[in-house]
Amino acid sequence: LTLKGTTHRGHATEIGETFNYANYSVIACLSGDGLLHEVINGMLGRKDWKEACKVPIAIVFFIFIFIFIYSIYFQTIIY
Repeated sequence: LTLKGTTHRGHATEIGETFNYANYSVIACLSGDGLLHEVINGMLGRKDWKEACKVPIAIVFFIFIFIFIYSIYFQTIIY
């Protein structure tokens, strides 16, 4: 498991351009859709993009995690 946080605008694009796809079985983005688009744009900008794009990508929208944690913390069911 490797966790990488972004520190500046375009950082996820840089990660998509440079990650060693042979070392990963999946890429999971914990964010809104902007980070996902940056990672995909970075992957498509690579010379070996066809190989890099074989790594599955998952997105976990942060708002769902916030709602889940909120409902557990306050012991409330949110519909």
